[in-house]
Amino acid sequence: MTDQASTKDELTTTSKATRGGGVAGRSRRQLLAGGTGALAAVLTAEALARPAPAAAANGDPIVLGQNNAETSVTTIANSTADSAALRCTAAGNAIEASSDSFNAVFALSNSGTGVAAQSSSSSAIFGDSGSGTGVVGHSTSGTGVSGQSALGEGVSGESSGSGSAVHGTNFGSGTGVMGECAAGTGVLASGKTALKVKGPAVFSRSGILTVAAGQSSAQKTGIALTPVSFVLATIQGNVAGVHVQGVTLVTGSPGSFTIHLNKSVPAKTKVAWFAVN
Repeated sequence: MTDQASTKDELTTTSKATRGGGVAGRSRRQLLAGGTGALAAVLTAEALARPAPAAAANGDPIVLGQNNAETSVTTIANSTADSAALRCTAAGNAIEASSDSFNAVFALSNSGTGVAAQSSSSSAIFGDSGSGTGVVGHSTSGTGVSGQSALGEGVSGESSGSGSAVHGTNFGSGTGVMGECAAGTGVLASGKTALKVKGPAVFSRSGILTVAAGQSSAQKTGIALTPVSFVLATIQGNVAGVHVQGVTLVTGSPGSFTIHLNKSVPAKTKVAWFAVN
């Protein structure tokens, strides 16, 4: 009677799917007696039956290859100088960021660059927007957006519609758009209308020369002129019988030019000039 009770206790409950001598229909003691292979089969079956662990949440380590949910900020700090806190490499996008209503990526630096991007063959930074601004740069005292290139374009703007490819606005008293080049062209304009100006235009290579009473010429010094330079000149006012006879140039940097009238003027006379090239 004792042996029969013991044998009954050791048997596991057999399901319909495992009747007929299956692994699940045998006791653990019988499986141990039969070898570790049978026991491993049972443990594997039990592991598959258990639900998969949930992705990482607050307080859990990051699980690679799964979604990691959190309700507070995750911070990674690296105190080693000139060392990255996080480095990502990928065959596609190394880092992707999205936000429903705030900045997808926010970068803050106390003394360096907020965001630094480098590319050997493509765009270092690419901004795309359906209806807003692709790239926005803001600074309280420095440069909002700076573009540099050793051989190509420092900043390039394109527009396929009626908007401006590059638009500069200054709400103070400074310059909206400025172009500088010590050895080349500061601003180059080309198109059906190469240059269109709304409002007064100011040119540094223009001005007024005054011909003194009893004189027939006036000279402008300290101006750079080349062999292809020319100066336009016209008397300001109406002086009977007096007109600009010609202009002589001394090329160089600095150079000079002299405006000649056809005769001496009875009173001081203003002559406007405009240097080109």
